Amino acid sequence: MWKFPSRFAAPFGLEPPHVGCYKIEPAGRRRSRDSIGVPFARTMICSGMYTLPLNAKDQVLSLENAPPSSPGAPCPMVLATEQTLCVIYYCFEPVDWDDSSPRSVELVSQGELFAVATFSRHRAYYQGSPNDEAFSGHPLYEKGLRPYGAYEVTHSSWVRRLMEMNRVHPSHRDEVFAGCRHFVLSFHDSVFECVAGACSFEMGRGSILEAANDVLAKWVA
Repeated sequence: MWKFPSRFAAPFGLEPPHVGCYKIEPAGRRRSRDSIGVPFARTMICSGMYTLPLNAKDQVLSLENAPPSSPGAPCPMVLATEQTLCVIYYCFEPVDWDDSSPRSVELVSQGELFAVATFSRHRAYYQGSPNDEAFSGHPLYEKGLRPYGAYEVTHSSWVRRLMEMNRVHPSHRDEVFAGCRHFVLSFHDSVFECVAGACSFEMGRGSILEAANDVLAKWVA
């Protein structure tokens, strides 16, 4: 019988300093640890959001309609309420520039090409690590997830975890989660993931801050 070591929380409830990966072992067997003393995973790969068994059926597919993010400074901004969710980021745009005078891009930079990704009927989202230099540590890296991309994860372990968590609800029905989709936007310094019913993209030109103000104005109109 498999169980989690009693000293540690299950993967969905990981807390510092042990956020990361855990190894599930047979009862009574000694825990295995890596060189810094933190448990590691062999039977499953874990994150703060979901666990990915080594036999998981998760498949990572590219979102062909997604505008590619800037590889240097996409400056992603997340705007969210319980009903609405969007991510605004600067897009990749081929330009000729002199290496001797690098250009700084910020949230208030004018005239930049940006994209607004809108997610409908969202149930959960995450923004944070890993960045592009640590991306091989992401649970879905071995499934094909890469930095600077937009993806949908089919047969998602995260969607399945949310469904299982909700089964304590007296009116729970598994079929309610049938329309949930797992989306990933991977940037230079962070990754954004969400479970939602659909995703759409719009593009414009200006600053992230201007785009955010326009989005908020539409929400309260």
